[in-house]
Amino acid sequence: MSTQDLNYEQPTVSDAAVDNSDDYTEYTFSTTKGMRFALIVTYIQYTILAKNDCMEVKTFPKKANKMPVVRYDDIATMHVKKVYTWYHICWAIICCWTIIFPFLFLHFGSNYKLEITLKSGAKTSVCASNKNVMNNFATELNQRIIKKCGHSVLV
Repeated sequence: MSTQDLNYEQPTVSDAAVDNSDDYTEYTFSTTKGMRFALIVTYIQYTILAKNDCMEVKTFPKKANKMPVVRYDDIATMHVKKVYTWYHICWAIICCWTIIFPFLFLHFGSNYKLEITLKSGAKTSVCASNKNVMNNFATELNQRIIKKCGHSVLV
């Protein structure tokens, strides 16, 4: 038996890297100012490719990306919650002597966070400044998970 007979059983790297899914939706989200503690860039911008079997996440700045790829099979739960930024909370505290300004700062400084919990217990999140956009994204992502896995994970 020669080594050429065994070559057909060995998968190549190029075969493993081929992505056959052309059906994906691209989403772009951005948070409000003050979402991350930094000197210059205090917002986070997300670009998400929702494919048939996984979700790819790219962020700016790159340090904000916890998991670049999340497979739908690994997701245990997803839920949307409202979060406030440190920047707008500080302004609300500074302006607490007025009645309306703290509420305005907290209202316009809020973000909506889709927190994804994996079966291993690890968590990752995606944030947007608009509630309707985040709820629509969570619903479509849940539909893709139902199509792939057969059960809902949106809580």
